[in-house]
Amino acid sequence: MRFERALPGTNEVFLPEGTLRRIYEPVFDELERMGPKRWERKLREAHGLLLDEQYAFGIKEGDKTHPTDWVPRIVPASDWERLEAGLTQRLRAISVFLGRLEAGKEEVVPREVVESSILYDTGWK
Repeated sequence: MRFERALPGTNEVFLPEGTLRRIYEPVFDELERMGPKRWERKLREAHGLLLDEQYAFGIKEGDKTHPTDWVPRIVPASDWERLEAGLTQRLRAISVFLGRLEAGKEEVVPREVVESSILYDTGWK
């Protein structure tokens, strides 16, 4: 299989000149070993599992799946500490916000919008 940079601009997999970033070499070695037919079969299987999961949550048959990037984004250890700190801060902020919503201190989404969702659980209060 041949992999190449398809779009211009910043890319986490390929360097600007089009060569593969070193951290992605093991992933692409595995894709090469797997071959295109097996890769395509695995993609179809993963897509089917994603559809099954969506149906379990009330998404109607025929709806599209959420776009998914099947090649993982690899974060070098040297970048992880800063990324982890930012993610932790954002998760704390979201948690506080959701706690305020749950306590009725903030109403950002009107009740009728929440209750009209196909995912709204009428048994949960």
